[in-house]
Amino acid sequence: MNLEFHKKMMRRAIEIAKRGIERGQSPFGCVIVKDREIIAEAHNTVLMDPDPHSSRRD
Repeated sequence: MNLEFHKKMMRRAIEIAKRGIERGQSPFGCVIVKDREIIAEAHNTVLMDPDPHSSRRD
């Protein structure tokens, strides 16, 4: 992966973190990439769903 692609994915994670902030959550966002394609993305939801258990959601 090249630097520009990494920057693009980081910008996407920041956008997702901002979405979380707008929803009253802490400012954390992530993207998971496989073969240069985003396969998952999410923001922190601990304040909305305080259950420490985590599972895959389709």
